[in-house]
Order: sequence, then C-alpha cells, then structure tokens
Amino acid sequence: MRAALDIFWKEGNIKIASNPSEANSDCVRGFVESYLESASKLERDDLVSIRSKAVGVFSNESRKLLNGKIREQLKEAGVLKGHEYEINVGNKSIKLMRGEQIVFSRNANRLGRSGIFNGEIGTVLNVKKPNKNGLANLNVLVHKANGSKEKVSINLRHLAKSRYFNEGMALDHGYAVTAHKVQGASIDEFAVRLEKGVGFEVFNVLATRHRKNVIFYADKETLEDMFYESLDKTAAQAKNRFEINAKNEEVILKGGLAKMVSKRTNTSFASDYRTMGQLAEDQSVKAYLDRSEETISYVRKITAWQAQELRKTGEKPAMWAHPELWESFKEARKARSKAASILTSDYGKFKNRLQQLNMNYATVEKHASALASTQLDKVIVEQKSTILHKQDSFKELIQSVSDGQTISIKKAYTAVNLDIADSLASIEEKSALILDHEDQMQELVDAISHERHYRKTLLPEYLNRIFKTKSISKPAGVEALEKYKILVNEHGHTEAAKLVTNDITRLGALKGIGFGTMLGIGKARGEVMALSVNLENYLISYGKSGEMIENYNKEMKDMNFGEKMFVLREEIEHLRSLLPNDLDNEFLEQVGDTLKENNGTDANISWKDLQQSAIFDAVRIDGFVEKRKDIVENDSEINIVKAPAVTKVTEQELKAPALAKVAEQELKAPAVTKVAEQALKAPVVAKVIEQ
Repeated sequence: MRAALDIFWKEGNIKIASNPSEANSDCVRGFVESYLESASKLERDDLVSIRSKAVGVFSNESRKLLNGKIREQLKEAGVLKGHEYEINVGNKSIKLMRGEQIVFSRNANRLGRSGIFNGEIGTVLNVKKPNKNGLANLNVLVHKANGSKEKVSINLRHLAKSRYFNEGMALDHGYAVTAHKVQGASIDEFAVRLEKGVGFEVFNVLATRHRKNVIFYADKETLEDMFYESLDKTAAQAKNRFEINAKNEEVILKGGLAKMVSKRTNTSFASDYRTMGQLAEDQSVKAYLDRSEETISYVRKITAWQAQELRKTGEKPAMWAHPELWESFKEARKARSKAASILTSDYGKFKNRLQQLNMNYATVEKHASALASTQLDKVIVEQKSTILHKQDSFKELIQSVSDGQTISIKKAYTAVNLDIADSLASIEEKSALILDHEDQMQELVDAISHERHYRKTLLPEYLNRIFKTKSISKPAGVEALEKYKILVNEHGHTEAAKLVTNDITRLGALKGIGFGTMLGIGKARGEVMALSVNLENYLISYGKSGEMIENYNKEMKDMNFGEKMFVLREEIEHLRSLLPNDLDNEFLEQVGDTLKENNGTDANISWKDLQQSAIFDAVRIDGFVEKRKDIVENDSEINIVKAPAVTKVTEQELKAPALAKVAEQELKAPAVTKVAEQALKAPVVAKVIEQ
C-alpha cells in the first residue's frame, strides 16, 4: 500500500487542499475541466460521459454534494442542454436535462436487449416533458459492464406500474459514485475524493478502477487529524497534548494518508486475541502479541522512570541509564523478534489470521528484522509544556496529600478536575469558533473562485457550443464574449442580454444549418437551439458575477478572519498549557483510585503508599517542566528519543539505528487485554516505538 502511495505521490496524482471544502471544489473543477477538454476533442458532449469519467467517493453524502456541484458547472458550460425537468425516478425526484450522466441504481432485466445492471452508467440523449406525476420518456446511451454500448428507451410511465419502480429509486445522477457502486467496473479517467472514513477496503476499490489515469483529492486538515489520531484516542485529545514540528510538511501528510488508507474496517472478529483457538497458527500469533506487550510494558516502565527523574533533576536520563530495566527490555525485544520471524517465514500460512486481527504485516516484518529502517522520514512530536502543577488548586492538592488530610484531598482533587474540565470546555468552544470562521471563509473563497471560473471558463465554453469562428487562434466562445462586452458597455448588462436574445447572431455565426434558432437542420443547429433557451439567464449572470466578486472580496476583508482565528488559537494554546501532562495525569489517577477504593469514606484512608511513591516525589518538584520529544516515523510508528547525540549513543550501544519503540497510546494501556483489543480494532497490531 505504501509503495503504491509513494508512486502516486511522486507522479503528482495526489492533490492536497487546505480543508475538505476546498478539496471538494478542486475535485469538481478538475473533473469538469477534464470533461470539457474531452468534449472539445470529440466535438460531441454525449460521448464524453459514456463510462469514461467519474468521481469516486466513500459516503452517499459526498456523492450527493459533488453530483450537485458538477451538474451546476456542466449546465453553465453548456454540456447539459435544453429544458430542465423534475423527473420521478422511483421513491424520489431528480432534475434531468439532455446530456446528463446517470447511474442505474437497481437491476432492470427487461430494459434493453440484455437488461440493465445496478451500477451501469449512461448519458441521457433526450428527455421528454413529464406528466403531472413527473413521469417521462428517456432515451439513454448505456455503457454496459462488458464494455459494449446500447441505446435504451425508458418509459417511466410504464415502469411506474412495476414493482421494480415502486420498490426504490431506479436511477440517479452518475458523475460521482460510491466505491460500492463501482466495484468490478473499469473507468478510463477516475477522480477519487479521499475523505474521512475511507479505509483499506474502500481505497483498494477506488484506487484500482481506472484504465488510463486516476487523481486523488485529499485535504491537509483531514490528513493531519489522521496523523494525530495515532498519538491518542482522538485527534482533538492528541492536539491538546502534542505539537508537531516537521522540516517537510509532506512527511506529515504522507503519514496521515498512509494511516487513512491502511485502516481496516473489519471488526467482526473476536475482541480479545486470548479467545483464539489452539491451532499452531493461533499459538504463533498469540506468542507474538504476548511478546509485543511484554516489550511495551518495559518501555512504559522506562519512560515513567525518565519522567520522574526529569522532575527531580531537570534532566531526562537516557533510556539505558537504568541498567536493570534496559537489559529486560532488550531481552523482551529479542523474544518479540523471534516470534515475529515465525510469522514472516510462512506468510501464506498466517495470512488469514493476521488479516482477521487487523495486523499490519509491515510492522511484523520490521519486528522480525529487529532493525528500524534508516530510509524513513521522521517528524518531531513534542509533548506540550504545561503549567498545571504551578496552579493554586494543584499545589493545594499536593499539600493535602502530603498532610494526609482526606477531606482536604477530596476538595482539592475536585477543584483540580473542575479546572481541567473548564479548560477542555473552553478549548472545545474556541475550536468550534475557529471551525465556524474557517467554514465562512471557505464559503467566500469558493464563491469567488466559482464566479471567476464561470467568467473565464464556463461561459466561454457555453458560447463555444453555439457559435462558430474562422479564427485559428481564438475560440468562438471568446470572440462572442468580447462582442457581448461591447454591447454591455453601450447598453448595460440587462439590455445587452435582451438584445442578444432577440437576435443571437449579434455575437457571431451559429453552428449548423438553419434559420436562426427558429428552424434547424441537423444535430449541430439542434444543439444551438437547445442552448439558446437559457442563454439570456447566463449572460445576465455574467454581468452580476463581476459585482459579486467585488462584494465577496469586501466581505472577506471586513470579516478579518485571519486575525480572529489567530487570537483564538493563541487562547487555545494557553488553555492547553493548563492541562495535565502524563506525569500529572498519573498522579491524579492514583489519587482518584485511592478515593474510589475507599468508597468515598473520609475516615481511615491511608495515604502513606502514595506519599512515599516516586510519582509523588516527582510531582512535588515545581521547578522543571521539560518537553518530551517523540519522533513519529512515516510508517505509523513513534520513536522516543532524547536528542541526536543520544541516538548516536544508542547506535553504539545496540549497533542498530533504532530501539525501544512503543505507540504513545499503548504506553498508557494498563494490561495486555487492552493492547489485544487495539490490535483487533486498529490497522496495526502494536504500533511500536523503537530507539
């Protein structure tokens, strides 16, 4: 999977926008421009949409959204012609015009010579005016699943009497289609919208439908969230704890994309690997998972010790500075490597079991080699510095635990948690405001972009389908628009549009043979007559679009989105500094657990164990809060390191570039069972961190 992504990325097949809305707009524009380019070469619109172009999506919501946007632009470019009718197609109505690309949503064995099958796509050659029930006759050129083409007449008045029609929608717009619809299909040019929810199975379908070319449209916001999700339970929680620094932002985007398309959605298997049977394959997989958990547990112990030393001395010791734990870790790692090598020695034997458990085979291979690749890009992920331990409520809790006063402890513990809850609520509120500002700004950006696209590309394309020219260098649509601008300067937009409507030849000679738009001979003049129906509206829209662009730009400036979002982000970062770090969290958990164990009673609670613990010694020290650095590799794994010099010592110590690896979320897992559940529910068995 990663190799395929690297090829697509290198060849420029992956386009990254700033946010989902922008990615949708880019996808629509890319599809429409490709559509218009092909239509220009073929000189016939109805041949373009015969299964040669489509947009692949994951969700039905995205399918509906993109279909609507694509239709609107194709109308404005003149690809969709004539009257637009509201047609009853089963359990809903959709708008159809001549030139529409549609997809059949159910099998219809009696339509055409060999029937029509669910998922087949065609072009509406013409649509008759519907009756009062919205039922009409359609002629459709269908591209069959076997590659053949067939013209099919569809009498919806007749179909309305059949069970086929009344049990559900018979057809729909077919510019954007879901991965489910295109399974088994082949499409010449395919645009894929990589959105949240796309996993391994869906990507595998969408990435293999094209015959000639495929373009993927993703967005930075979603990919960064996918990257953050590898650090905590949710992206929001990870953003509260970590900040990412990378010399090359592409590393983060590639990492997020790899996580997105590697995530398996098969969760039908048992929730705990200990329930596996006693076959030899099961025992080998279980042994590997057990050894992985053992390795993780030692890294967890080492990092906890490092955190304590950091608070005490202000310096974070090297992982191998604790000889006993370090030796135990190396032994566990060797055992894990041996268990992994058994799985990689005969992949065919273990393949089904590994897939059922959603295990990342690349990770297993890496563990089997006991070496970390030196080829992988790395990203510095720093745990955010916090000042919670300097706040009065936290200091009061420390003092109360030191005194062993349960009532005071309960009061201070509650106060600390209320402070944390208030900070989290404020972060969520301000984050929501940022999203609102981003959405408003993107709406204006999209509106400006669309109006400019309409003026520069869509209307000239529309006029190009009506007029002809003798010029070699200048398209007929451009010539016609220049003539229209002259009329606008003389008469104004509204009057100029009426003048053209009364005499369309003011803008140039018409295509085909006939008498104006009243009488046409042949298909070319018929096309002109169909397009002239909406010409006045489009010319008036051209006049309004210039004013709209000015108004949108003024609104963008007045709203001052950039400054507002900057202030909100600064406030969020301050609030995040008031949240507990891992050391504080561990202390708070121990206080909470002690209170729970005593069922909330105030009497006879002994705080001696906590008072004498290393964690209490660590949190009492108020002078040192140093960032912990993690390195997230571009293979969904995280490396904990101190500094480049430490890495060098590590290499000398182990004669390998990396060791001591464990996923951040697994460091907090209390037991093997939790890791096993993660192995069953996530795309990798054990995201392992090694230095």
